[in-house]
Amino acid sequence: MEYKEVQKIAKDTIEYAKKNIYAGMSLIEIREMCERKMLELGADSFWYWDIGAFVFAGDETTISVSGTKYKTSDRVILENDIITIDLSPQRENIWGDYARTLIIENGIVVDDEFASNEEWKNGVHMEKQLHKEMMHFVTPNTTFEELYYYMNKVIEDSGYINLDFMGNLGHSIVKQKNDRIYIEKGNKSKLDDVALFTFEPHISISGSKYGYKRENIYYFEDGRIKELSINTGALDDILPAIVIEKKIANRMEDGMNLVSFNTKEKAMPFVFDINGNIRYVLDISSTINKAYVGKEDNSWIVANDKAVFTFDILGKVLSTREPKYYAENENWKNGVLFREIQYLPKMNNQLAVYGFSDKLTYPSGVFSELGIDSKQELFKARLYFDRNSFEENNILSGRRIELF
Repeated sequence: MEYKEVQKIAKDTIEYAKKNIYAGMSLIEIREMCERKMLELGADSFWYWDIGAFVFAGDETTISVSGTKYKTSDRVILENDIITIDLSPQRENIWGDYARTLIIENGIVVDDEFASNEEWKNGVHMEKQLHKEMMHFVTPNTTFEELYYYMNKVIEDSGYINLDFMGNLGHSIVKQKNDRIYIEKGNKSKLDDVALFTFEPHISISGSKYGYKRENIYYFEDGRIKELSINTGALDDILPAIVIEKKIANRMEDGMNLVSFNTKEKAMPFVFDINGNIRYVLDISSTINKAYVGKEDNSWIVANDKAVFTFDILGKVLSTREPKYYAENENWKNGVLFREIQYLPKMNNQLAVYGFSDKLTYPSGVFSELGIDSKQELFKARLYFDRNSFEENNILSGRRIELF
């Protein structure tokens, strides 16, 4: 694996944790869940003192401690709480290093943009701003010490304090933890002297009980700072344009939206989030066309009347078999609008998916989530198609899923 692939293990694990952390869980359970998921996703061990996940909650989020002294608390997550998770997966001595702060409201993780606790919301926002400021400030010739002084001044001027027990703000990514160099006073090395480095300010407001952490890995390419991530190609123009017409995030079922999107020539199932961003596309046009797609654990099941394929999340074919049963939606077979309903049990909502309509100026499909008790529409995404006829582009099915 490459560094970006191991880093993706950590990122995907945080996404998984967001969907599976709830009030009543202990920090020990959260640590075990994160470490188990990283191993499932391809990590073979954990590089920082064999600890895969440093997990703190509530007033413990201000604690900064070496891995040699860390012990996971038996603290239980409250209905309204704050958590920091710092992950350190590795595979064949290739590291990942990634941390996030999560906000719990009404027993579940919420998007920080919609959090009602202003102190926590502002702290998470400050972390994002610090990363933006760091990227704006640095050049390949910036020294670790210069970055240390500059960012600590930004932290102080913003009304926050640096909580790190060593006072540093990050470190180089190497293969032996004792070989790391730090964003600290006295380090005259240039950032470009190392292949990769982390930026991970651990901050709080003076006198507050709560701390915040956000960590990414960065590198320079052609003199420009970049976050380490897996780069994806440009989206195919044939994919629908997604417009979010309504969103009441705190009353919606968690997850993302899986779309069995098909054109006349190809099947291109994809996943989009509640903000209308396409997060994942499985281009299977060279293998199968006009297909329904589903998800089982970490595998994708894609089927039509000729075959059933199982793919992993990177698009590798894991298995193929003949379909035992296959039935097209009758409305779809007749070439007209269809509707598919999915019950969403956690919030007692239902998701209605409309596959094609040409009643508006532009042809489109719709994902609509409604509260069963309130009868109120909580989410509406309209997917505008590129072509005018049902045969040329359509949605054969749609589901709310957990991507990771």
